[in-house]
Amino acid sequence: MSAVGSIIIIGGGASGILLAAHLLRRSDARRQVTIVEKRGQLGRGLAFSAERPQHILNVPAANMSAYADEPDHFRRWLSRTHPELPGDPFLFAPRSTNGECLSDVLQLWEAAADEKTCVSTVSSAAVGIRPRDKGVEIHLADGTVRFRDAAARQGV
Repeated sequence: MSAVGSIIIIGGGASGILLAAHLLRRSDARRQVTIVEKRGQLGRGLAFSAERPQHILNVPAANMSAYADEPDHFRRWLSRTHPELPGDPFLFAPRSTNGECLSDVLQLWEAAADEKTCVSTVSSAAVGIRPRDKGVEIHLADGTVRFRDAAARQGV
């Protein structure tokens, strides 16, 4: 795949996953998206990696969605993947379920990748970024360097 439209996202938490999903969903151009995540778990980040069921979201399920034009996205996902949870729109679900949902959002894009779009992940930490004439150079903790047209850093 050509490097045209190649983007690297540093951080695979909620912001990084949602940015990748929206770039791929709304793009008419060829798009290559790479997500660099040092923790190895996509969609979790600090906010949604809590595993205790007592750690709940601060927003009811009815008000959560990965997509503005699909306001019931999270509720539909919950009913499909967690039938043990009540279908109540005012449910404050465990935080970890939103991390699972975000991970599934990315997996759907990975499965749908074609000649127009490509999603890849790198399990490493970004330790440096340098602008170059035609893009950016990302230095990773494992010693490798990635070149992309653009970069975005989550959690800034």
